[in-house]
Amino acid sequence: MTNYLDTLTHRGWVKFDDVFSTQLVDEILDEYLTNEHHFVNIQNQKGIAHLVENATHHSFVICRKMLTLLENPILGKFLTEYFNGAYILNTMGVSRITKVNKTYTQNIHRDIRSFSGSNKLWLNAIILLSDSTEENGATWMLEGSQNFPNKPKEKEFFDNAIRATGKKGDVIFFDGNMWHAAGKNLTETDRYIITPFFQNLTSNNN
Repeated sequence: MTNYLDTLTHRGWVKFDDVFSTQLVDEILDEYLTNEHHFVNIQNQKGIAHLVENATHHSFVICRKMLTLLENPILGKFLTEYFNGAYILNTMGVSRITKVNKTYTQNIHRDIRSFSGSNKLWLNAIILLSDSTEENGATWMLEGSQNFPNKPKEKEFFDNAIRATGKKGDVIFFDGNMWHAAGKNLTETDRYIITPFFQNLTSNNN
């Protein structure tokens, strides 16, 4: 795990290849698509559907098969070593990137509320339910920006950010302080990811 942890520290992100089988990923995506309307109905009732289009949060509350992803021993070991002990799941949702509709995750952002510096309070994950390419919206990541307390200018970000590409079943971890943005999908096929966020057991940041 040392090499993975070192990569995460220096680049701000790291990828684990072939963590989950295509069969499991497809089953989880099928379950989500079958139940997606429940989340959309709640978003409409709350009047926020236009703000979170193509994204759902706490998706595992209905889509229980999603929880099997958290049982992977390799990822569990990595998380335990990263946090140097116990950690909790803060949230776990699904994001869809389409050619037609813009999603709020395509804005430059970080997911931790306040800059935490070198304190390991928050770790983001992306579980790829689809192959992730530059053409279909792979996430932009500004390496090293986990050390930036302030949001970079748009030109600075896109001039220097890289694309976190991968295959269905791969898992990407990145520092909660890192500035990132989902890319544009230029293809006719939607791209799906699951985004679990983990935090130190003693952290109150959410």
